[in-house]
Amino acid sequence: MSHECFRYTFLCGFSVLICEDPPAVPHATYQSRQRWLNGSTVIYTCDVGYEMAEGSGNDRTCDVIGSDVQWRNNSVNCVPGMCERCMPMSSTW
Repeated sequence: MSHECFRYTFLCGFSVLICEDPPAVPHATYQSRQRWLNGSTVIYTCDVGYEMAEGSGNDRTCDVIGSDVQWRNNSVNCVPGMCERCMPMSSTW
């Protein structure tokens, strides 16, 4: 079973898979919620001064994969924004 998602809850006699909180992504935040049920999607937002890397998604979904429950889509990646990449760290102007 996954280290990320492993709790089972019984709701009205049905087994419901609940994921742990989504993994942290450097320079990104997401809106927290009390529970992440199977099928839940989390949307990440890059911090000010950062942007999603080219080819990076901005979401992850709690999903059953085989006999395991885990967060799918590991490609969320925030990188310094275009302005920060173009500006020198120190200036002698």
